[in-house]
Amino acid sequence: MHKSDKHSEEWILNTEARVSFELSTPVRRQNIAYRKYTSDEVPFLTTLEALIKSGLFQSLEQILERKSLADCPQIPAAHINYLQQMNILVRDSDLGRRPVYQVDLVQNVATPSHLPNDLCWNQDLWVQWGPEMPPAFQPEPPYFKHLSAQRPVIWCRSLAYGCWYPYWAPAELASAVQAQDPAAIQGLSPAIQHNLWAADMLHSKQPARVTLPNLQVQLQQQAYLHLPDLIPPLHLKALQVHARTLAEQGFFHKGDSQVKSRDTIHNEPVLRFLQAQICAQLLRALGLQIQPSYNYLALYHPGAVMPYHTDREQCEWNMSILIDQPEAGPGANWPLHLQTADGPRAMVLNPGGALLYQGAEMPHWRDTLPGEHGVGVGLLHFVGLDYQGSLA
Repeated sequence: MHKSDKHSEEWILNTEARVSFELSTPVRRQNIAYRKYTSDEVPFLTTLEALIKSGLFQSLEQILERKSLADCPQIPAAHINYLQQMNILVRDSDLGRRPVYQVDLVQNVATPSHLPNDLCWNQDLWVQWGPEMPPAFQPEPPYFKHLSAQRPVIWCRSLAYGCWYPYWAPAELASAVQAQDPAAIQGLSPAIQHNLWAADMLHSKQPARVTLPNLQVQLQQQAYLHLPDLIPPLHLKALQVHARTLAEQGFFHKGDSQVKSRDTIHNEPVLRFLQAQICAQLLRALGLQIQPSYNYLALYHPGAVMPYHTDREQCEWNMSILIDQPEAGPGANWPLHLQTADGPRAMVLNPGGALLYQGAEMPHWRDTLPGEHGVGVGLLHFVGLDYQGSLA
């Protein structure tokens, strides 16, 4: 059995390693960049060529099949050293376990507030008791596996934008939601009523709705679109906890080439799930023939500056979602600036709000983030359905 000289932990396969034109090996608490190897790195390429000729890929195939280095006693030491050096083979503790994302309708109960007297059930509800998915999701939504496997799940279509969001609930509450008995509403506690209201499962008989034709007209006229409260309150709170937990556990990469005081996670799985749903259920309904390319979960630190720029071709459309910010003080209301056809616009979002704009065509920037607290943002990027390039 191969053991580390410094630790007694077994070496296992880093399943997050990806090799293409560049090498990415995410490891917690290390800033390992996405590196491209070019002709000026001849010693590295020469070593890699020799390792390939000596059967490096065959060794990797064995490890992929058996998952653990301990089950591959014939792997040459040179191959092991290289795979460990490149963080393709890692210790289990280096990877950690990503927090499970779950929006609970009973825990994290919001403070009750005054609700209308004419509460009724949202008709666009689906209770998932097992593996079956709502009719709106065939096949299964991408990246759903990164959410909690607990059942039942109540899927609810938001009144404002038509996006479906999952909520986890005990069986008794899920059964009441599924039955949609009007008389059962008054039997629920005020706190649970408030949470069901916040999740759009309950609404007044004449709820306020955002109409897609109006949004389409705004988008055509402005080439950008402000979407207040795109993320429902309970999901927003869960996203805030999720991002803070990822930061505490060391999953963010420190700094990047564009914004030095910004930490990021590339293609964060929960954001990938939300990105796919928002694209399929809202953006295409607005007439945009687009698909997700990639995303970043980003934490901006005090003093961060995003320079005036346009984005690369994978960012034909951008959506910036404000996830977390100080409740008050200098860091609150940190604007994203757009250079529109009518001049510069300073767009201020509230948590849960989003801004959609053409990132590859419309210059955008942020001035210095003031204060002593950071800001969390979800950066979603989209390209046309006919786009043939890399989506990374």
